[in-house]
Amino acid sequence: MRFCLHDLALDAHNFTALESFSAHVAVSQQARFDNDTAQEKVICLLSQCEVDFYPIYFDELFKSFNNTNLVVAYSDFEYKSDYELADSHIRPPHWSPERFLSNDYLGPIVAIDLAKFDSNLLSNNFSRTKLILECITQNLEVQLIEFVGYQVEASNLDLKVESRQIEIQDYLKEKRPGSEVLSAATPWLDISNKKLAPDLISVVIPTRGAKKSRRSNELIIDCIESLTQQNLGASKVEVVVVYDTDCSSDYLAKVSQFETESFSIKLVPYDPPFNFSAKCNLGARNSSGEVVLFLNDDTIWRTSESLLELAGSAMIKDVGAVGAKLFFENGRLQHGGYFLTHGFVGHAYFRDVDGFGPFGDLAITHEVIGVTGACLAQRKKVWESLGGWDVSFPGAYNDIDYCFRIREQGLSILQVNSACLYHFESITRNPTVRLEETKMIHAKWGQAFGSEPYFRQAVTHPEVKYLRGEVIQVYTRYIQTTYRHHGFKGVVKIFVNGIKKVLKKIF
Repeated sequence: MRFCLHDLALDAHNFTALESFSAHVAVSQQARFDNDTAQEKVICLLSQCEVDFYPIYFDELFKSFNNTNLVVAYSDFEYKSDYELADSHIRPPHWSPERFLSNDYLGPIVAIDLAKFDSNLLSNNFSRTKLILECITQNLEVQLIEFVGYQVEASNLDLKVESRQIEIQDYLKEKRPGSEVLSAATPWLDISNKKLAPDLISVVIPTRGAKKSRRSNELIIDCIESLTQQNLGASKVEVVVVYDTDCSSDYLAKVSQFETESFSIKLVPYDPPFNFSAKCNLGARNSSGEVVLFLNDDTIWRTSESLLELAGSAMIKDVGAVGAKLFFENGRLQHGGYFLTHGFVGHAYFRDVDGFGPFGDLAITHEVIGVTGACLAQRKKVWESLGGWDVSFPGAYNDIDYCFRIREQGLSILQVNSACLYHFESITRNPTVRLEETKMIHAKWGQAFGSEPYFRQAVTHPEVKYLRGEVIQVYTRYIQTTYRHHGFKGVVKIFVNGIKKVLKKIF
């Protein structure tokens, strides 16, 4: 196996620059190749800037490319600095086609087996972006090597997106008509999928209809009223309200008042006891839309294009489910996708201030291991193929189980960060998790609770902890929320704790 620095514009191999590394690999691997083809294989390195390679990087490339179907490999890397950085190790996420469309996060070096591509393609002045887009088109294997391969000066990185904006737009126009680049902002592109939304979107809302909201309405009323303010474009919405038969039904008449020609209401009775999974299944069975959005009744939409972005993203081929970015009432993040942590699953960026996140974690659409059932959209055919939600998880972990079953079918799950909602979590029910459910989820999926693939750089702390101009607003909302749930005593406790912290620092 030989390595070259490749010039795509000239389609020219430069073996001289990496000759010593090729020799190192031959010695370290003792020329043990699985077959003659592997021995003759040439791996081309496409470089965006000058880097300092580590010899062991080529050993890792050898292991990855030797006798496999791998086409593209990228790796972790380090920043060079005259200062002692707390962490100069850059950890890109695992391969995510959707993330790549918005952001070329693969680092300044990618290793490619050009022999896997048709020679006619390579003769058309192919760029790095076009080659990787071809991998998406042909479903060719792209892999992260979780190993630091080289050092780079941070100032040498080219984060501008103008050169790839046209290429991405052309790709979407040809391969996914309806998706489009709305804007470009270094280092990513803002891609919209709302034009992919189907003619009819079903929104399934399980509810008890009993609790009051900030405006003394039932939560379901505020939820649906907020839904009516969404931009529907050419789509129509069918709201399927799955309501408990043992609670006051006065709110049902209020719900029906929202019905219009493009916004229909269907009321479906449910006999308790509570089972979220059973409610979702009942609602889906009574739905008619091509896309079904499972939505908690304690949610309020923050942005007017959110519903269409979710429904459109759910229509993408091989996507099994999509979710939104959710916020607590005080403006802090509640959910940015699920991630694997400490042998279990948690909410990414839980209770943090909103920001961009490494590699656009909180700004762009990208793969995740799961999304919360509080707002989960998918094609109805996917729900049917899975046989619905598992009713043996009535209260907790049903969405985790559901998402892992989706991924088990080879479908991806997307976090759509352009869709934003408030989520007043667990207001309508007792949030206590039964021990039996915890044991069940670990018994069923414990072997899958390994290392996190899509939030490798940071999973709880965005790059901006406090956004200037929003601190007062955040804490004002926090006080308002505390007053709603704990009354005046709760607010007093906040100020007492604050004074104690100040006095502790002084003395």
